Amino acid sequence: MPLLSDNPYLAASLALNLLNIVLLTVVFWRFRSYQKRQNELVQGEEIPDLAEIVLKHKKTLATHNKNLKELGKILEELVENNRLNIQRAGVVRFNPFAETGGNMSFAIALLDGKNNGIVISSLHGREGTRVYAKSVAGGKSQSRLTEEEEQAIRQANNL
Repeated sequence: MPLLSDNPYLAASLALNLLNIVLLTVVFWRFRSYQKRQNELVQGEEIPDLAEIVLKHKKTLATHNKNLKELGKILEELVENNRLNIQRAGVVRFNPFAETGGNMSFAIALLDGKNNGIVISSLHGREGTRVYAKSVAGGKSQSRLTEEEEQAIRQANNL
């Protein structure tokens, strides 16, 4: 190769051209790999442009986030409103009079999530049945409670 040894510029140019061919081959294979991944990403989409697909999905994601926030607010509202519903109940059956048979009397406590509600007692005897209702606030009543009514409130709180 006397031609290359006589002209150093030609040898340098040849070396640079070989380096360019190697680099171009590497870039080509990377580009092919990128194209394959892009084709996998756009497969099944109506729009073959990756940028438009990303924008479409970004808009969809923003809509879903907005809907999720609205659902979160609705859920918080439902949870807060549900605290006012009857959530716990306790029932105690008993026999208040020794001369009558069976546990035909009862006390029932109906409480919401804040331990507010009512206690209803029914006393069954030979002469008839009497029904009493007492309000409950915070698990306590301003009226005097019988042992059975207190037991019904404790039972409602244990559920």
